[in-house]
Amino acid sequence: MCPNTRNGANDGSPIQVLLIEDNPQHACLVEAMLAPNGRDSAFALKCERRLRESLEHLAKGNTDLILLDLTLPDSNGLDTFLKLQSEVPEIPIVVLTGHDDEEMALEAVRQGAQDYLVKGQVDGKVLSHVMRYAIERKRAEEQLRQSEQRLQKHNKVLVELAKSRNLATGSLNLALREITKAAAQTLDVERVVVWLYDQDHKSLRCANLYEKSADAHSEGRRLEVTKYPNYFQALEQGRFIAVDDIQTDERTKEFVESEASENGVRALLDAPIRLGGQTVGIIGHRHVDGPRAWTSEEQNFAASMADLVSLAMEASERKRAEERLSRLAYYDSLTGLPNRTLFMDRLNRAMMTARQKQLLLAVLFLGLDHFKRINDTLGHSGGDDLLKAVGDRLTSALRYTTDTVSRIGGDLFVVLLSGILKTENAIKVTERITHAFKKPFLVGSNEFFLSFSIGISFYPTDGRDATTLLKNADTSMFRAKQQGRNNYQLYSPSMNATALERLVLENSLRHAIERDEFRIHYQPIVHLASGAITAVEALLRWEHPNLGLIAPAEFIPLAEETGLIVPIGEWVLDTACVQNKAWQSAGYEPIKVSVNLSARQFQQPGLVETVQNALQKARLDPKYLELELTESLIMQNAETTVEILRQLSDMGVTLSIDDFGTGYSSLNYLKRFPIHRLKIDRSFVHDLVTDPDDAAIVKAIISMAHSLKLDVVAESVETQEQLEFLRQNGCDKMQGFIFSRPVPSEVLTQLLSRK
Repeated sequence: MCPNTRNGANDGSPIQVLLIEDNPQHACLVEAMLAPNGRDSAFALKCERRLRESLEHLAKGNTDLILLDLTLPDSNGLDTFLKLQSEVPEIPIVVLTGHDDEEMALEAVRQGAQDYLVKGQVDGKVLSHVMRYAIERKRAEEQLRQSEQRLQKHNKVLVELAKSRNLATGSLNLALREITKAAAQTLDVERVVVWLYDQDHKSLRCANLYEKSADAHSEGRRLEVTKYPNYFQALEQGRFIAVDDIQTDERTKEFVESEASENGVRALLDAPIRLGGQTVGIIGHRHVDGPRAWTSEEQNFAASMADLVSLAMEASERKRAEERLSRLAYYDSLTGLPNRTLFMDRLNRAMMTARQKQLLLAVLFLGLDHFKRINDTLGHSGGDDLLKAVGDRLTSALRYTTDTVSRIGGDLFVVLLSGILKTENAIKVTERITHAFKKPFLVGSNEFFLSFSIGISFYPTDGRDATTLLKNADTSMFRAKQQGRNNYQLYSPSMNATALERLVLENSLRHAIERDEFRIHYQPIVHLASGAITAVEALLRWEHPNLGLIAPAEFIPLAEETGLIVPIGEWVLDTACVQNKAWQSAGYEPIKVSVNLSARQFQQPGLVETVQNALQKARLDPKYLELELTESLIMQNAETTVEILRQLSDMGVTLSIDDFGTGYSSLNYLKRFPIHRLKIDRSFVHDLVTDPDDAAIVKAIISMAHSLKLDVVAESVETQEQLEFLRQNGCDKMQGFIFSRPVPSEVLTQLLSRK
């Protein structure tokens, strides 16, 4: 056997070769080819004659390549190769064969050998080349195998995360915890952190940090982006940044100089998180055990984890939007209390329970006393703040969390007391409410004392359905107001005084048109880009000869209930069309006049003909008339509504949805309705500068409207900040006190003259 050469296979050291050959002459020939002229060779050769001794040598390690003769004293043929390959699959094997065994050598290559050489037909140069190529090819095969394994592992993790319930349900915090932990374990890094930008993009907030050694999550830290401008700018321009060593990489020089790098971190792999085309954050992977070369699979995995975070954020935003829309449908946008829809649902459920358990329930109808005077004093903003405080105080005065307090409009509230045993229980709650309102409300620097007039009805004695119970409690509340306010009244069928009061008001309402007591005030609608008046909204006022100016909130519901709204609405429509034609005839630039349609009007047969008649009498082109409808109105009978709106639109009349955002219109129907304009409700405009949710809703309404090719008008714009916000976010038009209050026609004429 040839003498053994020195071992070692490090860079620059000889390649360690194991020759398994039982023929000493052939072994020496190989050794001579690998070390010509006795000089130092690039190869270190170890010779073995038997398979058993070869396996013992291989068990010690330190072998880079095997030269194998298939015919050995203790093993023969292809089995020799297969046994050897099963023991050391990671070491490349080159088969040495004679002419007679060449077919067997080919089969060994098919089974995984790197190559074969025919003895006697190879020189040292060829042998050296084949051996080096075999090592490189085996190394490439191993790298490919490892790459495929990593890719399969990464894909499995990504698929499992994508199916996670936390992503599907929009639980962002739980989703981030799951993502960061999976990333740390998959990439075998110490820390994974998700940073999210603040609104001005100047700092990053830690939304979740997972530390593998402690198996712990944390959040809340902040990172100032301005300290590392070059790094974060570069990061936003690609899918990821892979840094093998932060101490030598030029891109992380800012980290080292500012001493802001995390303790012990040597390598990092960061990927930007993008949402809606914008970079909203970063997911960072931190390696602490010295430098690390990141593979292409790891880099792509980091970018995929950033995409998963983006999906989690989208799901979370969608969940928040759904919750917000649900609140819009069932809760009062000002006070956050249940609205009429939700209250009636809870009342119906409570009656079913009361019927089954033979219990009572009570409905308290509360009207604030003289709130209009306070509202006029404070203005809309102060009045709204006061109503919020009223809602909070009412809620705190209730017995149990199962009791419901609801705002059903204006200064009217209702309370549901379920599961009571006797009427005295409801009276005690009423007295508790009255006592709670003896304390003043502080608005700004002013103190205000408020009181309620309260009407109470009971199930089942005062009504066996929700509508009757609410109506009878309302009747009792009017009786309480008649009795001097700041008191409560139990419902009694003999409340003739209240009925008489309503009858007198109804009788006066029936004669108001013929007595010329109605007035129309006009509020300009202004184009935000040009500042021009493009339309006016016609608003009804009633000047009663004895009662003075009566607010629409007091007589419009009565007009709706009695059906008087139909002739009143026709008078408003006729008068507004005539006035608009008069402005045109006087030479003013044509504008639209906008008229509100009530639910009762819209449900009347012949509405289209009524509109046609008003236009013909005034000789007004239909394109200068706009009709406003509420969301709830158009959704009452959507199929019928579509047909009526289509007829009006075909006539040339402009159609708009008033108070948009407070109802429950289906986007599917919204696309089908021939609507031209949306009017954003004042409840969203009021706080859009200070309330991010309202700001987001206003932006969403504007974006959605424009995507449907609809005009957008913002109502009740009162401040310059509101105006600038609307202008910057693409709102088309606005109306509000910042430009003009509703004014009589002669005052509006002066505004048109200045236009």
